[in-house]
This record gives sequence, structure tokens and C-alpha cells, in this order.
Amino acid sequence: MKANLILFNTEEGQEDVFNTFCPAIQQKLNVCTVETTETTVFSDITSIKEKLKKQLENFTIIAWDFGNVGFDFDEINNVLNQSYGVQPLAWESGWYYKGKGAVCLVIDTSRPNFAESIIPSVICNIFDISVPCAYVKIFGLEKSEIRKLFNLIPNEEQFNCTIYTKYLVGELSISTNTNLPKEYINDFLRNLYLQYENYWFSDNEETLVQKLDEICSLRNARICISDGLTKGEFEKYLREWLVDFDKNISKFFNVTTLEDYARVLHIRPDFLATHEKYSVDMAYEMSACLMEQGIGDIAISLCGNEKVCFISVGDTQAIHVFKYVFNHKADYIYKIISRQAVFKILKKLRENHLYFLENNV
Repeated sequence: MKANLILFNTEEGQEDVFNTFCPAIQQKLNVCTVETTETTVFSDITSIKEKLKKQLENFTIIAWDFGNVGFDFDEINNVLNQSYGVQPLAWESGWYYKGKGAVCLVIDTSRPNFAESIIPSVICNIFDISVPCAYVKIFGLEKSEIRKLFNLIPNEEQFNCTIYTKYLVGELSISTNTNLPKEYINDFLRNLYLQYENYWFSDNEETLVQKLDEICSLRNARICISDGLTKGEFEKYLREWLVDFDKNISKFFNVTTLEDYARVLHIRPDFLATHEKYSVDMAYEMSACLMEQGIGDIAISLCGNEKVCFISVGDTQAIHVFKYVFNHKADYIYKIISRQAVFKILKKLRENHLYFLENNV
């Protein structure tokens, strides 16, 4: 679908808006912009009014940093109300107008994760799509891989699948093309979950960390972590999004040197002398030493460099090590590995839950 995009921002924020906002929104809404208007603050609001009146005949996206751009929103609101003849419908990071055969989406670019906050119900209302019969969040697949799996599901041509991915976190919003029997939809959803069972982590609007917080709270699980890879980014990510960080994370060690490995993690000097710092054995030993200290129910450790990374996750029953090879910049790798680590914890918690159920523990 084609859309007009109007960006109101200061000159200082111009590059960031184009580099961050445009790709995120275009991918989320599956639109291409036919005309982009980028402008700084106008002292005379009339010029903004005229620009809006010319573009609002088509689907239009208006974006600005509500907190920093200094013009009167009431004036813009009046223009939109007059153009559409309706009051705006609010959502987490903005609002939208829909009337007279056209739609205008207003987005606050100062809100964190503004693209992800465009929830399926908003997208359905904007594009007149049926309410989703399923909403699935998965981790670890690129968009093309998700589409490929979706195409393997029988009778997928009778369903619409909207896909959005960022840092390997995928959102699938599924709706039907026609009125289908409930039993038919249930069979389709059952096949869907079979295809994604190794990747899915939520059926709701939860993030990976929110799901982790929920499961840790339900099972009273304590997690201990050692990070020799992300230079503090993993801890920052968890502290920012994990509501009960101090309750659920019993210990978090950022380790850099071999002295840290020996002093903080209590890895034996003879082991450090005979094994590579970035290796499967070292990743295993990092988590094993955490478990030996008795400071958590699950241990997870990260080590490696900007090309080869290792994640080890385990408990008193077993520890598994996963190897990853990258060809990206460091900041991208740290984001991916941080989310990968959370997903591995979620998988381990699920495995433990099944073990306890099967053994009546």
C-alpha cells in the first residue's frame, strides 16, 4: 500500500528520524511512501495547514516528537478534525483518524518502541482487516523464513498473515479471508503452532522480557548470569525491561579479564591456563561454576567476541552450550545475543516445567 509521510522535526533530529522512523514504520505497516515531507518547526501554522489539506486525500502518516517540536497541536488537531469529520482514536504511541474514505495515522517518535506499539487491533482498524483469529510472537527467524514456514501450513491461502520482525523477534497477526467454520480455523491454528513450536514464546502483546518476568514470578525461579561478551549491554537490557529484576536475577556478573573469571566466577586457575577464553568449554564452565555457588535455579553465561559467540544455559540437571557466528557490527550482535539469551532462559524454564510434571516433582 502507498502512503504519504509527513515528518515534523528539528534539524538536529533529521538524520535520526529518517534512519530510524521510516524503515520501522514502512516494515511494520507494509507500506511504501510515495511522498515524504520533512520540515522544521514553522512559525506560521498556515503553511502546515495547506500541506496537510493537499495530502490527506490519501493514507497519510504524520510523525513528530511530541515533546520537542514546539508548535500548537490543537491547530493540527483542528485541521485533521475538519478533514475527516471525526474525533481521533487513541493508541499507545499516538492516534489515528478515519473518515471520508481516508486514514491518517499520527505517531509520537519520542516514545520508545513506537513501531512495535502499533498493535494488531490498530492495524486492523486502519486497513479494514478482519480481527485476527491468532496473534503469535516468535523468536529466532528472519521474515523470509517465517513466510516460508507459513506457506507450509495446509490451506494457508484462506488466511492473511501480517509479519513484522526486529532483532529476530517476529510478530504474526493471522486473520481469515472469509467466514470460516470455527473447527476449520482451530485446525489451521493447531498446524500453525506445530510449525512454530520451537520458536514461539507468547500469544499476547508481550515482549521476551515481559514473558520472562511472568514465568519467573509464577514459578519463583531465580536466575544467575555471567556476561563476558556484551560489555554491560545485556544487564542494561534486562534492567530496563524486567520489572522485577532484583527479585528474579539473583546475581549478575559482568566479567572481562581472566582474573575476573577466577575471582568472581571461581573458575580454577588450571582450567583457565589450559582452555581458550572464548570456547565451548569456557562457556560451559562459566555456568557450571555459577550453579556450584548455589546462587540460582538456572545459570546462563555469555562469552565470545564480535565474530563467534557462545551462550550456555543450564541447571543442576544439565548445561547446554550454543554457538553463534556473526558478520555484523558489535552493537547489533549485543542486541541479538541479549534477546537470544532471554529466549534460551524461557526455553529452559519450559523444559523444567515439563520435567516436573512428568516426574510428579
